[in-house]
Amino acid sequence: MKFNELILKNIKYNIRNYIAYLLGTSAVLSILFMFFNFIYSDTFLEKSKEIFIKGYEKNIIIGIMTLFLMAFIIYITVTFTKTRGKELGVYYTIGLTSKEILRILFYENIVISGISISIGLIVGILFSRLFNMAFLKVMDIDNVNIGVNIVGLLSVVLVGLLIFLINHLYQKILLRRNSIVELIKFSSKKEVARKGVFVKGIVSAIAFVVSYNKIIECIGGASNITKYTVVFAIVAIASLYFLIGFFMALVEVILKKFKKIYNNNIVTIRTLSSKFLSYRSTIFISIIMTAAGMFFIIQGVSFYKLGGMYIDRDYKSDLSIIVNKKQLDGNDFKSIIEKYAGKIKAYNELENIEEQYIEKNPEAGYNIRALRIISNETYNKTTKLTKELKENEVIAPIEEGRNINGDLTLKLITKGKAINTNYFIDFISNLDKYKKENNNKYLEFNQKNIAHEKMKLSNEIYDCISDMRPGFLVLNNKVYNEIKSNLDPENVYYDILVDLESDHDYKRINQELKEELKKIGGEELAETLNIKSNSRHIEMSKSSFIFFTFFFLGVIFLTGSGAILYFKIFTSLDEDKQRKNSFNRIGLTTTEIRKIISKEIRIIFLVPSIIALVITAIILMKMYNQMNEGKVPQIIMLYMFMGYSIVYLSIYEISRRAYLKKVFSSR
Repeated sequence: MKFNELILKNIKYNIRNYIAYLLGTSAVLSILFMFFNFIYSDTFLEKSKEIFIKGYEKNIIIGIMTLFLMAFIIYITVTFTKTRGKELGVYYTIGLTSKEILRILFYENIVISGISISIGLIVGILFSRLFNMAFLKVMDIDNVNIGVNIVGLLSVVLVGLLIFLINHLYQKILLRRNSIVELIKFSSKKEVARKGVFVKGIVSAIAFVVSYNKIIECIGGASNITKYTVVFAIVAIASLYFLIGFFMALVEVILKKFKKIYNNNIVTIRTLSSKFLSYRSTIFISIIMTAAGMFFIIQGVSFYKLGGMYIDRDYKSDLSIIVNKKQLDGNDFKSIIEKYAGKIKAYNELENIEEQYIEKNPEAGYNIRALRIISNETYNKTTKLTKELKENEVIAPIEEGRNINGDLTLKLITKGKAINTNYFIDFISNLDKYKKENNNKYLEFNQKNIAHEKMKLSNEIYDCISDMRPGFLVLNNKVYNEIKSNLDPENVYYDILVDLESDHDYKRINQELKEELKKIGGEELAETLNIKSNSRHIEMSKSSFIFFTFFFLGVIFLTGSGAILYFKIFTSLDEDKQRKNSFNRIGLTTTEIRKIISKEIRIIFLVPSIIALVITAIILMKMYNQMNEGKVPQIIMLYMFMGYSIVYLSIYEISRRAYLKKVFSSR
């Protein structure tokens, strides 16, 4: 046989026998194309400016994906090459030199890389239109068609070339560093259980449980995270690796106590005990990647869904405008709003004044910010309550991470903005001196006279530095009126709160009403306009990028997880063919053999995903309980688990049927 004919036969043989490797790399390349084709499109780049995406954020995400792809490619390349050790050893025995073998592999790698790139591009281009439509819908972009991007094409080609280079380099090193005998052993080399497997397993189990519990404790909030959290995470991940082999060995020991069950499944148990050790790295990586993939997808979907929920939670009305008393007296805002926004269901004016407060916290020191003040009467009218405050009492809003936890000092003003950042530091450092010289410009409230309540009196609006609604300070009516009587009309404000019959055309309403408000009070008044639907749209646009990137990272991790497991199982094909022949010689029927092999595949395929889902569920449930976001995140997690399970079980069934077909084929 001529050398060129040998090359062609080798290429033909390996394409047929290592189709799993092609499918794995092609799947990742197609996903990579869709990602880069979308993220580098003009539409996305323009949209990213609107939703405040920084360049380094995109680079970090691209970096994570690149590192993952490199690790994935290196892993499957090493595994793929080692399974061919017997074949490479045979080439030596027929007289081929290392140079000639590398030449055969070089041409083979060119063909495999070319096919991987071609399939990846074809599948990526075919599905990119559907993918683009879905994400453009999420990002609320209409009437845009994203074509094929040169960056997407180049990314697939470059990664395909990277596969080729890694393949060729590793094969070169393998041939130079190993003898013929060592190469042949690679194909059948298995990790066997040693005497220390139970000792290592018990130690690993203890380390995993302790570290996992510590990680769960740290999820309570940023303040609870210590410098040891990363160490606990590393220990938990490392101990999981040793638990995999221990798990199957422990199951075997337990089942031996139940003679009937053990004897009926002895072939499967013994095989799995061996495979769980030889597949340990693959199962370990599959668990980590599945857990990471599900975490990214669930968090991305939750972040997107909760973005709109936060707006509904923090906004009392469909539309709001903040005006001062002078502007209110000189304009009929109800008619103006009705002109541009249509029929009004409810119209209210919430009177408030802007004051600066200083909180003296024994632990954190001084804290200064502006907060709106309303009267006891206004508060009761708005909330339908009947609270009566004394002159030395105050109600403060409960705000996440910003509750007033010390004595309160109100700095009374007569005009202008409450906070002036130019004197912020100086003001805090000289507070006692200022209070002594201007004792009639301050009100003091002892911590024990400050009550805290959740408030939803207005829409959430950032009006000036650290000034955020819907929280207000509530004062006794007499105290409030005394403060108000010393203020200029420009410092008495009204939150105009409106509920509309319909706000579907919120973009037009926002644009036209802002222009009208500019004529009345300039840019400052126009910026106080807040339409709930518009704010929801903006918030969800920001969330859409997080959703997009997290979803993509999750899909890539899940694809990689399934691909390496699928590929690893198919490397046992020759071994299972030999087992099938052995089973035939001892009288087992084809149906019985199929059941044995199917059971083994089912356990190897499903155990990693079940472990990953349990780990992910526990971590996410702890997070959601701390976040106190209600049942929505848990429902999202449940749906994502169900969707993943359906897809994964479908892939398992397809893989099982394909594998059995290969095992029982005569070729």
